[in-house]
Order: sequence, then structure tokens, then C-alpha cells
Amino acid sequence: MICDLDRFRIHTNWTNSVSETHELVLDDLRDSTIRQKLKWVFSDPEKLRLGNMDAKRDWGHARDYVQAMWLMLQQDKADDYVIATGEMRSVRDFVAAAFAMVNLDWQKYVIVDEAYMRPAEVHELRGDASKAMKVLGWKPKTTFEELVREMLEHDLDAEGVDPAKQLVRD
Repeated sequence: MICDLDRFRIHTNWTNSVSETHELVLDDLRDSTIRQKLKWVFSDPEKLRLGNMDAKRDWGHARDYVQAMWLMLQQDKADDYVIATGEMRSVRDFVAAAFAMVNLDWQKYVIVDEAYMRPAEVHELRGDASKAMKVLGWKPKTTFEELVREMLEHDLDAEGVDPAKQLVRD
């Protein structure tokens, strides 16, 4: 067996990655935060209640992260990598971008509710993917704005709303 592993260059040790906050438009729609908010925007007159709007995250697209994972598997030697965009954006930034894309002022619709605050909140999360960039030649391709737009397009479509009619053009 060991001879076959060597002969076919199959990794016998592990490659690990830490993937920072990543989003995928096909995530379980029942739990999609944006989908819940869109339902609210188009039907519920109450204010949208959110927790810590100032929490900052390193938002990235799962599609980009899977590409990094594939590149890891192409290496001759297993190693550990951090996969991230290296850019932090707040929840407030995400909400503002999403609402702007449907031509709404988020401040008219969103309030901070203490009930949604996390007791052990990590206020800032940013990954350093410099090793993945150097060794793998990887870098994220999807911008923050493209990520938000793609999520909105998917969730609007899932709600039977034509994204072309609702989203503001760039």
C-alpha cells in the first residue's frame, strides 16, 4: 500500500485550511439571513432587528475558497493555509450595501436590538492569506460588492422576485 501511495503521489499527511467567513448563494435557504431580510423588506412593516452592527468580518465567497482548496490538493507536499480576503467589513457595511442595491435607506428599516447581541462577540476577524497567495498563487476574485449582489440576486429569485427589476444597476 505504501508503494502505491508513493507511486501515485497520494498525500499521506493532511493539508489544513482555516477559511474565514465565507458565503455561498446556495446555502440552506431556510437559514439565509438575506432571504429572511428580503421577506421582511417586501412584506413585514416592522423594523428589522439586528445585533452588533459594528462587528467586522473577513467576507469572502465560498467559490473562491473552494478554488484555494483545490490548489492545496495539487501541491506535492501537504501544508497549512489560511484562506481569507484580508479585508474586514462590518455588518453595517453589509447591510448598507444590500439595502442600497434595492434602493432603500437601511437606517429607516433597521434597529439594533440587544436581544441579538452575542455575549462573547469577537469584534474583528480578519485572515492573513499571504502564504496561500505566495505558495498557491491564489487570491480571491469576488469583491465584497459582488458577493452581496450575488446573494441578493439569488435570494430575490428564490422569492419569485425578478432581480433585474429590483436591483439598482452598478
